[in-house]
Amino acid sequence: EIAEQANDADLRLRALGALARIDEHGRAVHAEYLDLLVRREAWDDAVRAGELAVFAAPANPEVHAHLARAYLAKGRHREALYEADSALIVQHPQPGYVHLLRARAFQGLGQRREAREAAEAARQADPELAEQAAEITGG
Repeated sequence: EIAEQANDADLRLRALGALARIDEHGRAVHAEYLDLLVRREAWDDAVRAGELAVFAAPANPEVHAHLARAYLAKGRHREALYEADSALIVQHPQPGYVHLLRARAFQGLGQRREAREAAEAARQADPELAEQAAEITGG
């Protein structure tokens, strides 16, 4: 709260990190901490925080999507695919975005057909993602 009032992003990140370590079951704390790490593209920390967050908040689709994104950034494509699939199972509000994550994971695994199918699913779920989907499929 103090960090928010002071508008100090670094202090907020440190405070949330400390709270996440203290309160292992704090769903909101873990989700917010992970969100900040992903926004900063602090991928190593995001993977560690995300792996804890999925246990604290297994039904939070954004936690699964953030962890998938962090895994992708670290080249851990199988884990990214699992988390993206999990985000869809718990009904992520932006399935198109999650299908793009799946497409990138499949692409990293060398599974071109599945990557194209996931990119097409992204485009169908959200036509505004057509350009990003085309980048994955090469067309």
